[in-house]
Amino acid sequence: MGSSNTIKNAGIGVIVLVIIVGAYVFLVGDKKEETSLLVKNSAASDVQSSVETTSQLAEVREIVSILNQLKTITIDDAIFKDPAFISLTDFHREISPQPKGRPNPFLPGEGVRVISSGQSGR
Repeated sequence: MGSSNTIKNAGIGVIVLVIIVGAYVFLVGDKKEETSLLVKNSAASDVQSSVETTSQLAEVREIVSILNQLKTITIDDAIFKDPAFISLTDFHREISPQPKGRPNPFLPGEGVRVISSGQSGR
């Protein structure tokens, strides 16, 4: 009986060790895959990076391109000064206060007969 407990404890120890090693490898990972990206100026025009693969370089270029496109977006607020916008009317309705219900709606209320599991409904 003592032998089976020892085997069981050893098996659990091995499983825990495998999980710890797997978590370490997953979380820490390979340091070679890290990329460093240094962005200068607010326009992100000068990008210096040490990227090891061309796919990562393409991703960085795509992100910089999207950032540059976003910086060129301007919002024209003239629509808020337009007479058509100003002439819009608000058709909302006031919601009258509603009476509060029971504090706990899941408890049986007045006039509700509760039958315990040991009794029949007859």
